[in-house]
Amino acid sequence: MNLKFGQVMGKGMELPDKELTAGIISAAIAVHKALGPGFLESVYEGHEC
Repeated sequence: MNLKFGQVMGKGMELPDKELTAGIISAAIAVHKALGPGFLESVYEGHEC
């Protein structure tokens, strides 16, 4: 599947605020790369706000 930036599942739908969305996703990927994937879901069970 060849998706272009801003498309959702090849349907050609444009994401609102593409630049902002790209910045948020890039930051999340950078954090994931630096800190790792986090804990398993069981660690967070029972600790919802």
